[in-house]
Amino acid sequence: MSKLRFLLDNADASHPEIAAWAGAGRRAVGRETRKMNKTSAKDRAGRHLKLAEQERAERAAKRSAQAARRREEAETLKEAAKIRLARRRARKEEEEAGRRRRFIVQIERPPKVTARGGRNLYRRHARFERTVLPQRFGSTGDSRLLSRLVFRIKTRSLGGNGPSRWRRREAARFARYLIRYDALEGTPCESISTNIADAAIDRSSDTFVQHLAGFMVALEEAEIAIDPAGQVYKSIIVPLPYEVELEGRMRIRDALVAPLAKRGVPYIAVLHAPDPGGDQRNYHLHIQVGLREFKHVGPGAFAFAETKNRDLFHPAMLKAWRRFALASALVV
Repeated sequence: MSKLRFLLDNADASHPEIAAWAGAGRRAVGRETRKMNKTSAKDRAGRHLKLAEQERAERAAKRSAQAARRREEAETLKEAAKIRLARRRARKEEEEAGRRRRFIVQIERPPKVTARGGRNLYRRHARFERTVLPQRFGSTGDSRLLSRLVFRIKTRSLGGNGPSRWRRREAARFARYLIRYDALEGTPCESISTNIADAAIDRSSDTFVQHLAGFMVALEEAEIAIDPAGQVYKSIIVPLPYEVELEGRMRIRDALVAPLAKRGVPYIAVLHAPDPGGDQRNYHLHIQVGLREFKHVGPGAFAFAETKNRDLFHPAMLKAWRRFALASALVV
């Protein structure tokens, strides 16, 4: 059997002495390791704190830059909004000032037209007489299944090419087309409403037709002088309820043209009956309206505004007008 001998510092040592020496070393190593670990943790914590402070500073700077940029953008938008508002106000003021400035058109020789009209007068305007009734969907015949009401607006402007080009004296011919007696629903006094001719003039007389035609000639000449490519008039077709009597449709007409009369723009509103060979529910209203305010200043003389009432046919105005037309048809 082998015999072992332990030496510790060149002296004999027993097993317990070796164990005590090793334990002391382990304890010392453990103390040093713990000390080193503690120091390392402090260093790491310090570095982390420095990084965290740096990140917080960078984030704060980034947020400050973003806030400054948003404030700058808001100021820019605010300034742009102020500029747009100022432009709108200036344009509105200019338009209002233009409507106050008037120029006069004198008709020295009124048109030689009669209430009966020419044989070929209405040929070009047959397209305006299309049926404007709502059409039913389905085969049940339920009156609730209706399409939308057709509120048709057609603009006629100077110039153009092809079939839609402007034809000289077109406005006067269209006015005579609207007031032709064989298309009226009632008598001329009941069916025709206008602020162009004096109410004392008999609606069935040649004088009335000549007055309307002369005014439309003056309106056309005014547009040619101011804006050679501008709008002369708008044609509006509104379907009317066939369940009510003539008086009810007259009230709807008067309500629809009230804004036009208030603005002082020229209009002719005529109630038309269904064609003898067409759908007998096709009661409808024709409106011919110009966009310039006007005044009578003498026999055959009319004063027109320099600028037009363009907001009358603004999309929001048209939407309100359509709703008003529908509401008027429902309550009559």
